[in-house]
Amino acid sequence: MVQKVQASDFYFTPNLTQDTILFQQYLSIDDHCEYNSSVLWVHRENATLSRYDSGKKFMAQLLLQDFNSTYLLAFSMDDENKRGLSFYANKPEATPEQLEGFREALECKGMDKSEIMYTDWKKDQCEPLRRQHQLERKKEPDSSPGPPAGGHSSEPPAP
Repeated sequence: MVQKVQASDFYFTPNLTQDTILFQQYLSIDDHCEYNSSVLWVHRENATLSRYDSGKKFMAQLLLQDFNSTYLLAFSMDDENKRGLSFYANKPEATPEQLEGFREALECKGMDKSEIMYTDWKKDQCEPLRRQHQLERKKEPDSSPGPPAGGHSSEPPAP
């Protein structure tokens, strides 16, 4: 069963010395917010990210677009039943040009435009929790190299 993700945003906090990223994600599903936090391992040699969940390894390939403010994550592209392509932008609403670049990448990967599931930032249910986490981060001693990088999903994340 596919859950309906209405809005999604996330923060990356990179650790360059260990090639890891702290991934913090907020998902608005129906009338509630779900928060996920995990460590992603960066594999520079093949532009992939991996994470472990319940003892199982999940991989995603990072695909950069011509736009500096967007990128794609490709999941399980060899498995027609599990494959997914997620589009991420640095603002809640992508430009028509950015979305067209995503649609072109989708077709290039052999997927159909009818498979796209859009999210709507206006349906965000996570603002209170996000604000609470931001206040908690401000209270912590500064151990990060800078503010976390953020992003917004225009497509639900793949497992």
